[in-house]
Amino acid sequence: MNDVIEGVENFFKRCENCHMCYRYQEHDCNIHNFNDTFLTGFDVCRFLQQRLQEHLPIGSIVKVLESQLGEQLNSQCH
Repeated sequence: MNDVIEGVENFFKRCENCHMCYRYQEHDCNIHNFNDTFLTGFDVCRFLQQRLQEHLPIGSIVKVLESQLGEQLNSQCH
């Protein structure tokens, strides 16, 4: 939860039967592929989960993350 990393290549898998591409999930590196564009560390996922269980608004949670990172995130909750 200390850095925003950009310019990372994302791999995908393809079904050998129907050739449909699907989201690549690699949990060995503690990374969650949210939508092939936004990848997040499990530490951030746990942080979000805990704050949501405390019934905090997502906009407030994003502001905390932005403050900690010192960078504005590309979010739609503001």
